[in-house]
Amino acid sequence: MEGKIYERANRFHKFAGAALASCKYSFYTTACFYICTIIYKHAAQNFYKGVYSMNQSGNYNQFALRKVHSLFGIIPLGLFLIEHLVANSTAIISVEAFAGTVEFLESLPGLWVLEVFLIALPLLIHGLMGLYIVYQARNNPKSYSYTRNWMFYLQRISGLIIFAFILYHLFTVKFGNNGSFYEVLHSQLNSPLIAAFYAVSVTAAAFHFCNGLWGFAINWGILRGARAQLAFSRITIVLFVIFNIFWIRAMFAFM
Repeated sequence: MEGKIYERANRFHKFAGAALASCKYSFYTTACFYICTIIYKHAAQNFYKGVYSMNQSGNYNQFALRKVHSLFGIIPLGLFLIEHLVANSTAIISVEAFAGTVEFLESLPGLWVLEVFLIALPLLIHGLMGLYIVYQARNNPKSYSYTRNWMFYLQRISGLIIFAFILYHLFTVKFGNNGSFYEVLHSQLNSPLIAAFYAVSVTAAAFHFCNGLWGFAINWGILRGARAQLAFSRITIVLFVIFNIFWIRAMFAFM
């Protein structure tokens, strides 16, 4: 069974290598894409082991499930979120600066590879796993009003908000774009209702990422001591505040 698990996990890695060899991309794109396939290869092994464990015992291997889920939430989705924040923040400088950033990103060689393998697939996997976790979670913050219990509850709620926002954002900006990105966002944010929806969504995204960063460090054994966990928890709170300020400020730049 171990041989079959490794074979299945290795298929995507071989496919990615073949696709990469048949195309001529920049060094940056090549490096990012290949690193992503390595991550997927090892993550897929854990995932298949979890599925095998489910077939044997009737339950998912929660350890493997949360490992893969937290991994994709930080690498590459967390990195994409930071890149998205930096790109949108250029609108604070000027409309021309934002337009130049968009033009640069759209001119990257092999952009579709980055969008599919570093954004779309990880987002789909992370989102579906998140919905499964929300479905099976027993939220009881009122009965057990611990800080971490509330954080767990808010992580699930923020994930649902982000899921709805991503669908709206994709269909109205990415695929329903009849003008420049700036013009579309400017038109949307002139509506108080949509502006409020954006403000809630970017706040949820900032919280989800920063709180997820803490969870990632726990799930992967980076933070083992109670003092280290407490200290990093405070750091993520500061990061959340900083991220949210930048997101809201960038949002106002489109108004």
